[in-house]
Amino acid sequence: MASLELVDVGTDRALLDVFSDLMLELTPEWSRSTDQMLSALLLDPTQRRVVAISAGEPVGFVTVGRIWVLPIDDPTAWCEVGVREPYRRQGIGRQLLAWAEETAPLIGRSRLQVPCRANRPEGIAFLEQRGFSEYDRMACVELPLAGVVAPP
Repeated sequence: MASLELVDVGTDRALLDVFSDLMLELTPEWSRSTDQMLSALLLDPTQRRVVAISAGEPVGFVTVGRIWVLPIDDPTAWCEVGVREPYRRQGIGRQLLAWAEETAPLIGRSRLQVPCRANRPEGIAFLEQRGFSEYDRMACVELPLAGVVAPP
């Protein structure tokens, strides 16, 4: 594997576009647009995002930031990490997660919460091998309302 460069995305629109594309490819359930990420930075400028580049190719991403539903001083950081399939099992995910672990204290957080879907057992195994354990389970549900009349 070529050397890996971790590029801080900041507010650079082109890099945010790359980051957004990676999220859409790797974690579509959590993906967001460049404009959404820029808006979120206005609310929480401590958020950090990195794109992993190998041989000029974006191969992965990681983000660390506040969990919006928790109190502002909660020590837990939201962390999303993803590596494109052809680049997995080469240490890239480990490097991205290490970056997140080093960055969290710099933004006032002392622990990470990393989402992973049950249909991605390799992601769960990756996190468990690094000392993570299941904290919470969420279920996405849908209630079709087309044709339903609202009660008085």
